[in-house]
Amino acid sequence: MRRAKRKKSGNAARVEDVRPRELAGPKSKRGGGRIRSSDVSLDRTELVSAACRMFCCGLKASEIRDRIKTEFGVSMTREVPYLLIGRAAAQGWIRYTPPAQFAVEEKIRQRYPRLQGLTVVHAAMAEDVANAGARALLRMLQQHYADSEVHIGFSGGHAMRMVARHLAELLREPSEALPKKIVFHALVAGFDLYDPTTAPNSFFTYFVSDPGLQVETAFVGLHAPPIISPKHVADVMALEPIRLARKQIDKLDIIMTSASPAKDEHNALRLYMHIPEDELKKAKCVGDILWQPLGPDGPIDLRSSVRALTLVDLKELQSFVAGGRRVVLVAGPCGSCHLPKAGIVEAVLRQERPLITDLVTDSRCASELLNGAREQ
Repeated sequence: MRRAKRKKSGNAARVEDVRPRELAGPKSKRGGGRIRSSDVSLDRTELVSAACRMFCCGLKASEIRDRIKTEFGVSMTREVPYLLIGRAAAQGWIRYTPPAQFAVEEKIRQRYPRLQGLTVVHAAMAEDVANAGARALLRMLQQHYADSEVHIGFSGGHAMRMVARHLAELLREPSEALPKKIVFHALVAGFDLYDPTTAPNSFFTYFVSDPGLQVETAFVGLHAPPIISPKHVADVMALEPIRLARKQIDKLDIIMTSASPAKDEHNALRLYMHIPEDELKKAKCVGDILWQPLGPDGPIDLRSSVRALTLVDLKELQSFVAGGRRVVLVAGPCGSCHLPKAGIVEAVLRQERPLITDLVTDSRCASELLNGAREQ
């Protein structure tokens, strides 16, 4: 094996100069991340795996460096373990799984006994709550393992997209307790002209024709304008593609949705429907669920000239829950400003007629719920 030539300065060879070439890659921008060995016995991925395993055992970078030197004969600077671990994280090979807060969950269950399922994630990032939401959905699917097919309706937005992506990953892991087929339904159209991935139709690409999935999949999309005038609702719903999609709503077993507080500047009511601040305050709007405004006492009708086109309105959602089917609210912090959603979650939970059956949320939201914080 050819040794890398050293520079006159005497510094060790850079990673990309070390043979075999599979080891090439990790280096610091300052040039400080280096590997030196007379006989490199590991390729790049093997070296990444060794560093990550040691990191997961609690070793520091200097300890990882020393142990790799001792066990594999590969010398490196102290920066290299961080670079190797960073490479693994960027590839999705290592992930952080935040702990659940079981004691907090029990307190919330006592306060809101109508909840059938509850997960509180000790985390501050929307991604972690979305992952927990996907796992909650997987458990529900496993409860339907004896069914030939299960129908799931997805709302839209960044949170729901992350839930769908994590669910697709989970469905690629071996599992025997799953239904034979899952049918995904789009309940809303997408708002964002520059980010169409927030529309449920785009989520379904995670589940299309993938032999790695443990289930068969099918889809009911929604090809419709995201925003319409209230006076045109009946005419739009009568259009053939939308009418057919609406007709299949009765098949739904589970609905997945998120929510957003009215005070969040990234709220869909503000960003896409441009509802004035004074109108939201006058209607006592605390936020939206399924992209529809909600007040402390129930769904509200705003005087706005537009509304979101949805296949299920909030009153129908109440009937859906009353009929014994599941509605899962995944309420992590805002993905942009990290604002927790306690106000809208509390409004949802306090409805006289339940809008949801299951809640997945973060520790800050749960803490505010227990402290009785109410969004004004």
